Amino acid sequence: MSRVVVIGTGGREAAIAKRIKQDPGNQVAMLAASADIPSDTDLIVVGPEQPLVDGKAKEWRNKGFPVLGPDPDGADIEGSKIMMKQLLLDAGVRSANFVTYRAVTDLPMIQAFIKLYKGRVAIKTSGLAAGKGVYVARGYNDAMADVHSKISGESFGEAGKTLVVEEALNANDPTAYEISLIVVTNGKGGWRLLPVARDYKPLNDKPGAPNTGGMGSYSPVNTEGDQSRTDAFHRDIANEIVPPVLKALIDRGIDYRGFLYFGLMVTAKGVFVLEINIRSGDPETQVMLPRIQSSLTDLLMAAAKGEELPEVVLNDACFVCLVLAAPGYPDAPVTGRPIRGLELLDHMTTITVYQPGTKLDDDGQLVVSGGRFLNVVAGGATVADARARAYNAASLIQSEGMQVHSGIAAAA
Repeated sequence: MSRVVVIGTGGREAAIAKRIKQDPGNQVAMLAASADIPSDTDLIVVGPEQPLVDGKAKEWRNKGFPVLGPDPDGADIEGSKIMMKQLLLDAGVRSANFVTYRAVTDLPMIQAFIKLYKGRVAIKTSGLAAGKGVYVARGYNDAMADVHSKISGESFGEAGKTLVVEEALNANDPTAYEISLIVVTNGKGGWRLLPVARDYKPLNDKPGAPNTGGMGSYSPVNTEGDQSRTDAFHRDIANEIVPPVLKALIDRGIDYRGFLYFGLMVTAKGVFVLEINIRSGDPETQVMLPRIQSSLTDLLMAAAKGEELPEVVLNDACFVCLVLAAPGYPDAPVTGRPIRGLELLDHMTTITVYQPGTKLDDDGQLVVSGGRFLNVVAGGATVADARARAYNAASLIQSEGMQVHSGIAAAA
């Protein structure tokens, strides 16, 4: 029997805990990073990025716990996008052309770069921004407005005062698409690919919609009208990208044990890395983990201990996740509004609901307590089947002003 602690209380962490519980004999607890870890814990799995950047994985590892999550030197990959871009350069892995902003003297270079690409650029906070720090501009003035909002500290405080500005790779390529490629690595160059997923960052499908932490996801990412987009094709991509990045980490003396998230853009000119994160995706985890048939616990335990990793065996099911967001999200979520209808989903065996942003009020009524307050996950024989079930289930939930992206997995 393994006693596992999952750090974090969001939808991603709930999905990790649920899947670990399905492996025989496990006991699982979800705890905040500030909580005391029971002395008999066999494995700590860190969900969110902030505790990793803060050095909690190293702290727990020094106390003798096996921990899935990198030390601060590895966590800098996400804590600094400038460091991440340098790592990709060292690894010889392609990413978008870019410039950085560290001080006001860099502003003329930023302006010239944005003019060169006619304002079709992605402007990214270098520091942590809870997945919301990317803005895809639609013109020069639009881009510069976002640059000034970030470097002034208005948008993201200190995290936004250093920037990476990249060309928008899909600006002139209607065939381009994004995927989330997530691996588990053991710090010694060993890695296993988890099921590939796609997530949706815009709040809705309207042009210029604000970026969010993720409004939905699906897996597998197989066709979208193109039969070449298969799991095997995405595995080939992983084989090209992951080993040189892991080698670059090892060359830097970084013992990286944990999830490693590659946000990729697949274009007619090849595959480009948009970002690397130090944790599994949210909401991608919610659709990836139910596809794993082999023991997730054995995989994560081996990675945390720096041991050889077991194979990952998948089932044939497909999954779609819809994120229900509060009115005003992502800028100013309105909380406290009642949530009704969840009991109508109790009999739906193909539906799982996670509640990362809910609580009971003083009257015992379930209410919204966070921006992305519910995840509705549906399984099916095909992505289209899972999508229909997810939207049907979400339609039964009522909360005034809630937001649901209408295009999740629409082209799958």
